[in-house]
Amino acid sequence: MKIQYNKQPIDFKFILNIISLAGAVAWGWYEMESRITAVEMQIETMGRMQALQDEINRIKTEQQFAELK
Repeated sequence: MKIQYNKQPIDFKFILNIISLAGAVAWGWYEMESRITAVEMQIETMGRMQALQDEINRIKTEQQFAELK
């Protein structure tokens, strides 16, 4: 008995695996970027909120000093 070895399916599987790997890497990169963007937006929002809180505290302090005069 002679067994014939067909190389074409192995090449097809290899190419398919490479394409799948590239897709997985690209999707992982996209997910990471979207998470980083969300965190950056949250940090920016927290910074704005802190600036507003500081402004409110400054106004309250100025009002208290004005009342003492």
